[in-house]
Amino acid sequence: MPVPYSDNLYSADDDLSDADHNHTELSPTDGYFHASSPFDVASPPQTATADYQPGHLNVPIVPNVMVEDPTLREQDPDAKAREAAEERRDVRKVVTGLLGFLVILAILLVILSAVDSGNQKRPGIDPSRPGDGNIKPPIDDDLRWQPSKECYNKPYRFVSFGTEFEFDPNQKLVIIQRSEDVENYGSDDWSPHVTGEVVIKPIEFPYKGEVDIEVLTNHQGLPIFADAERNTGRVEMVTPRKVKRDGLDRPPCIQIRITIRIPGGSSVAAADVSLTHLDLNILEGLKLNVAGDTRLKTIAGNIRTPTTEEKDELTKPSYQLNSREIYVSTMSGNIDGSYPLYDRLKVESVSGDVSIKVEPKPIDPKDPKPAELSVSTMSGNLVVKEPIKAALASPDSSNFPSRDYSVAVETKSGDVTADLAFTSYGRFYSISGNLNVDLWPLLHDAQQSTIIGPEVATDTKGGDTTLDLHEPHWAATGSAARLPVYPSSPSWIGYPPLIGGPSSDEEEGDSDPDSNQASGTHSARPLTLYSSHSSVSGDIHLRYPSAWEGYLKAQTVSGNQRFHGEGLEVTRRGKLPMAILEGYRGRDGHSDLRVESISGNQDFVVGEN
Repeated sequence: MPVPYSDNLYSADDDLSDADHNHTELSPTDGYFHASSPFDVASPPQTATADYQPGHLNVPIVPNVMVEDPTLREQDPDAKAREAAEERRDVRKVVTGLLGFLVILAILLVILSAVDSGNQKRPGIDPSRPGDGNIKPPIDDDLRWQPSKECYNKPYRFVSFGTEFEFDPNQKLVIIQRSEDVENYGSDDWSPHVTGEVVIKPIEFPYKGEVDIEVLTNHQGLPIFADAERNTGRVEMVTPRKVKRDGLDRPPCIQIRITIRIPGGSSVAAADVSLTHLDLNILEGLKLNVAGDTRLKTIAGNIRTPTTEEKDELTKPSYQLNSREIYVSTMSGNIDGSYPLYDRLKVESVSGDVSIKVEPKPIDPKDPKPAELSVSTMSGNLVVKEPIKAALASPDSSNFPSRDYSVAVETKSGDVTADLAFTSYGRFYSISGNLNVDLWPLLHDAQQSTIIGPEVATDTKGGDTTLDLHEPHWAATGSAARLPVYPSSPSWIGYPPLIGGPSSDEEEGDSDPDSNQASGTHSARPLTLYSSHSSVSGDIHLRYPSAWEGYLKAQTVSGNQRFHGEGLEVTRRGKLPMAILEGYRGRDGHSDLRVESISGNQDFVVGEN
């Protein structure tokens, strides 16, 4: 019996005659698997060619059949859905883990970059820029990028340089920051947003004067010019007024800090600071002597100087700016701090507030001049104070130099608060703001007998007026340099004082109850003062000292009148269309007081009560 092939157990019984139907038998290659469908059968074998002869006549021809994975038939639709859901969960887990890893990696990169940037040295000055290339350390701390909402959040570059600087008594100190057109730009191009400050501070001996300039900007192509001419006393910073838009959705920003370090006791011929965008900050400890005038000017920046505490008016400020004439002005910034009053102090602001303390200084015996104080603003509030309350409370007034003081304070729509001394005149004006004024007359013996005395005037349209006039301080007559230079005579000087009582042709009116008080309790040295107080709709409240003697006249259309005090004789005449009140006090006084209003009330008191 022939030995069967190991892969065909039926081959022992086969003969050659059965070879043509062996293709239907099962073999290990096809018998253990179903066909692709239950209705398919194995394909018939291909006809052997002449080139192919099987090794044995009984070896079956294996059909070329595509078979399927039997496990697929074992799964129902629910199982397939479960398997797909598991695959989706696996994918989500992988994606979530990857995202978490990326977030942690990003945080680590930010921390590492911050640490690296903090330890990294800043680049030196641009070689194309002026200066000696000597990079100075920061003033007190690093100049930090503090962008506004109009700026990009990250600066593009940091430029810093410093140089020694000379302060010569024969040359002028000039500090300028401005903008200019460097190319032809259109109206739709960007205007850079410039911020920063100029800091003037002291430096201790034996160090020399220094100038440090630091710039941060977030735009690569900005032409910024900075220079400090050590031998000419000039510091200048120039920024472009316009830059090309070039696809920028916001204007570029520039942040500047200029630090001027001045050795204590330095002297210059004059000082001129003119800033377009930057603030001006003068720090404590500065001691600078200026032979000529000092001009501090900003357009948009604030101006600040050190000041004393409110509770200690006579404490000297912690800085010294010794200049006979000082001019301080700004367009939209605020002005704060303490300023000395030598011969002239003029402070101006268009739309900013002014809050200053004024330190009176002695007269220059070689060139005697009045001490002129002028403070004004268009729409801001004004607060101007001299240490008169502390001087009044002290046994002597040596802390308040005896000289001729003149005062002019004016605002259009802001309020005025003033504590000031005057000798020649004190004038206060506001259209819609309130006036709250304390005045101290600092007079000389020569003014007691003069017919043309000092002048006080207040004028408002819609604001209220409150004036407290303190008892005068009489100084001994000194040299002619100390005597006041009086202004021209007031326009109302043609009205003679009412010395002997009311005229016979005047209607006798109701006198104030307080007018019957006995005279003679007021000062033995009468004060000669020409004063006027006017208002349209605001009320007028006046308190005059016992030293005041003279004539008064008050008139109003619809306001109430109340005039009373020690030894004041009052008569009334007329009610419609104008209520007029006249009065006098004392026999030797030459003062003249006029009060006028349309609908505002009038309240006047003289003497201790």
